[in-house]
Amino acid sequence: MTFHSYNFILVVLPTIYVGFLLAHKASGWTGAFRFLAIGSLAFYSAWSYVLLAILMASVAGNYVIGNAILRFHANRRIALGLLLVGLLANGFALNTANFLDALRARRVFATLDKNSQLVLTANSHVMGERFQNSGPLTITANFANSAGRSVSTVTIFEGVPGRNGTVSTLANSATVTTTPALGQHFYYAKVTQDDGKILWSAPVWVEQVAATGDITPPTVSATE
Repeated sequence: MTFHSYNFILVVLPTIYVGFLLAHKASGWTGAFRFLAIGSLAFYSAWSYVLLAILMASVAGNYVIGNAILRFHANRRIALGLLLVGLLANGFALNTANFLDALRARRVFATLDKNSQLVLTANSHVMGERFQNSGPLTITANFANSAGRSVSTVTIFEGVPGRNGTVSTLANSATVTTTPALGQHFYYAKVTQDDGKILWSAPVWVEQVAATGDITPPTVSATE
């Protein structure tokens, strides 16, 4: 659920707002803030219990670090050191959350060069996604290297789930447009750099379906 979705705007947001007002009326600001905290945790748990655990660990860590800073506020070095620890811990939690989210969605790639990145797209979809498609499908292997390395070869593979991993070469270029047969397919890319190091993308999963609507080309005729 995203913040601009109808479910959030029409259901979650009004519910939290009304609950916040009722909690404030019943228990003052303390009760209102407690309700808001519980509502926030419930909202994030709908995304992922793993991410909720990371968030709660971050909150607990911030509470401990904050109290420690208050205790040692007279010692500037200790206070700044504790602040640095807190910032680094929060950065680690955020990166862990992003990593787990990407891993769950399979938006990852394998590389022998830490300076390289590879992102496979199919139409407007990113590697790791599962989607339905009708008509042509444009697949692109997007490569970048911060150390100035270039691409030697690109191979885009095509496979069908359930064939024991059997794949075939679809193209030897970074971009290819194809119209798959009806049914399930997956595609992934292999990139070889000019120094011989290799990158593999995660697959993108495509269910090719028949186009809806009238796709028959119109015909015209004229008579005298």
